[in-house]
Amino acid sequence: MSKNHSLYNPRRFNERTRGRRNVVLDQMRKAGYLTEAERDSLQALPLVLKYRPVDHNDGLATYFREYLRGVLNAKKPVKKNYRGWQMQKFYEDSLAWETNPLYGWCAKNKKKDGSNYNLYTDGLKIYTTINSRMQQYAEEAVQEHVAEYLQPRFFKEKKGRKTAPYTNQLTNEEVDAILNRSIRQSERRRVMKAAGYSDAEIMKAFNTPREMTVFTYQGEKDTIMTPLDSIKYYKHFLRAGFMSMDPITGYVKAYVGGPNYDNFKYDMAMVGCRMVGSTIKPYLYSLAMENCYSEMWIYKFQ
Repeated sequence: MSKNHSLYNPRRFNERTRGRRNVVLDQMRKAGYLTEAERDSLQALPLVLKYRPVDHNDGLATYFREYLRGVLNAKKPVKKNYRGWQMQKFYEDSLAWETNPLYGWCAKNKKKDGSNYNLYTDGLKIYTTINSRMQQYAEEAVQEHVAEYLQPRFFKEKKGRKTAPYTNQLTNEEVDAILNRSIRQSERRRVMKAAGYSDAEIMKAFNTPREMTVFTYQGEKDTIMTPLDSIKYYKHFLRAGFMSMDPITGYVKAYVGGPNYDNFKYDMAMVGCRMVGSTIKPYLYSLAMENCYSEMWIYKFQ
């Protein structure tokens, strides 16, 4: 056990802590655990601390854990809190509130003192069907296919194009409209608007270069760019969703909502929309066969 964590804090008092480490190494030499040569070589090494705080952005299944957090902490849906285009979501949330015991669990269940459970402080244990080995494989697959294979090719293809990262079939006006929508949805604009800045002042700020740290697949990078350019930069990153489910039990075995939860929190597995693609084929073929279509007719039906 380390002696006096405050006095011998390697981050604040590296030299003092290194001296204490050397005392311990000498004690180990006296006790016969180290030779003099080993002690001398170890004492000559600098004291390097590999310290990185662990938070909810780290570890396996970050997107799945965030999904569970949202489900467990959900409140009873109130219609007035949903906008017009969110009515389908209101219907789904209302149905989940009535039929899914997990949905809103913390709000539905009380402790002995009558208060609701707190997901962060009450020491709850949550058991899921996620298979840690399959989850690791899934995250590695997304990293290999998206980050290492597709993303470099996408950057290369879009380099130098005026409408990048969007298709050349869009006009400059359409691209500007997309970027302006992203500006309106940004935290920077929300803070500046609340502080009383005019739209002209906000746009000037978005076009003024400043120091910032941006995400890369090789680690975070310090750079200088305008906030508007940073929006364009992040729009270049491809997204992916990955969910593996046991077809018999319905248990979710692996769940990946995107390439990097810390920087891309939008969950492509649960929230993202995409074309149905070939997943429709089993339903289509089953319907055709139930109606006695031949192979030729199934082909035409498709």
